[in-house]
Amino acid sequence: MQSGTTRRRGEAWRVTHLVNCLGLGGTERQLVEQLRAVSGVEADLCVLQKTGEFMEHVRALDLEPQEFPLNGGLLQLNTVRQATRLAIHLRRSGSRLVHCHDYYSNLLGVAAARLAGLPCLVSRRDLGAWIGPDKARVLRIATRAASHVLCNAGAIHRVLLDEERLPASRVTVVPNGLDTARFDQAAGRLEQDWPLPVGAAPIFVMAGNMKHALKGHAVLLEAMAQLRRDLPNAHLLLAGDGALRPALEARAAELGLGGRVSFLGRRSDIPALLARSHIALSCSRTEGLPNAVMEAMAAHLPVIATAVGGTPELVRDTVTGRLVPPDDVEALAEAMRELGTRPALARRLGIAGRSRLVAEFSTPVMARRMEALYERLLGARREVRHAA
Repeated sequence: MQSGTTRRRGEAWRVTHLVNCLGLGGTERQLVEQLRAVSGVEADLCVLQKTGEFMEHVRALDLEPQEFPLNGGLLQLNTVRQATRLAIHLRRSGSRLVHCHDYYSNLLGVAAARLAGLPCLVSRRDLGAWIGPDKARVLRIATRAASHVLCNAGAIHRVLLDEERLPASRVTVVPNGLDTARFDQAAGRLEQDWPLPVGAAPIFVMAGNMKHALKGHAVLLEAMAQLRRDLPNAHLLLAGDGALRPALEARAAELGLGGRVSFLGRRSDIPALLARSHIALSCSRTEGLPNAVMEAMAAHLPVIATAVGGTPELVRDTVTGRLVPPDDVEALAEAMRELGTRPALARRLGIAGRSRLVAEFSTPVMARRMEALYERLLGARREVRHAA
């Protein structure tokens, strides 16, 4: 479709999605959900690294990603080359919008979109605590240069407006979405051996990478150590991996938790793990809108979570779970003790969480919101072209 033409009924606008890679992360998972569910646009997919477990999922959608590798960093001549290559691709593909999904794709995508004369939608999915002040400044510059900004939580929206001074007209909140039907199917497929003996209860579970102390694993281990008397058969499952894992395993041993904590490493069957557990945990010091919490809610689990970022937008204290302050061992242990010793209450909160997820954070709800945003952005651009 040529620039300036009116979209005919049933005709799709072409949108180029740009993401760093297709590994097992929350951003990548949300991209796949959008590719599956959003209608009214034709997807084109570009990546900076053609790797990751979600490659097979996008290929199942008849999408073959085009690669634009940065090869180690932005401050090199290759970045200019890749931005130019991407701009040429955008013009040749007939794309009408560049939708960037993470840090590096935001930076490269804004530059390439400008070269191609196209609008660019950048994504802000967390509060940026992991990137450091220098990268944060660069991200703010790219965000201001974008045509529009998509964020997935009200907490991020407030930062963009109050701290980065973006006008409200250029920022839209579209919460993450979860496909409950697909999740329920996956919940029946345990791909590795179940690590616990019969009779372990309650089973606490937390899914999260062990790359950053911000995820709060160390605090969780301290809280778990306080539950020996009240919950002698309790067990904690930790799904995820990263550089901090050896230190966390050593700390668990020091606390005498060797038989009460299982480090599972990376797992592709998180829905099945959740379906066999009783209480989910999220202990982060900072979050956007955590997919791990959404998956726990989909599994009918009550969620004990730190009240940070967008997490309180998912978990309602005493309604779908419990909210506690970050880094507060005592408060976390008490919430675990409460739900661990009151299984009827835990089940009731879990059922309420599933209902809330379906009503407000399911894939169909997300897809309708994304379709409305695309229509607004692309329709507005069409009108501008006509006016010119």
